[in-house]
Amino acid sequence: MVQLSIGGLVLGKLPVIKSIQHGSVSIAEATASETDTITSVDTNNSLILYNGKTGNDGNIANASWFFVRLELTNSTTVTATRDEPFEDAVVTYCVIEFYPGIIKSNQSGSITMTGTSNTATINAVNTGTIIANYQVVEFY
Repeated sequence: MVQLSIGGLVLGKLPVIKSIQHGSVSIAEATASETDTITSVDTNNSLILYNGKTGNDGNIANASWFFVRLELTNSTTVTATRDEPFEDAVVTYCVIEFYPGIIKSNQSGSITMTGTSNTATINAVNTGTIIANYQVVEFY
């Protein structure tokens, strides 16, 4: 809740979070990408959080087999993608939708790794008011 005051007059507390949805995406062994359906959200006012992955990772020799990225593909679809299919996996997530006026900018994309690191360019943000987790979400 955020307390709203105008000119010293306190008007009360207003909620900032409109909805929270938890879910999971199951990816079959030979599949690179799968989706899960959620209740519709405004993608401009939402962020997705990675809550972990289960699967048989003990025999993995290649990091691209292990890592899965999440994306809010549209207002009702969460997509989990990995670069190379390997073992069955279940990826859990949380989608948080905020009321309008809470999120200042919402940016996402992907980076192709070349060696051990690489960078991508985003629009300028105030690093003191962001969450970076598959997206860079800047708050007012």
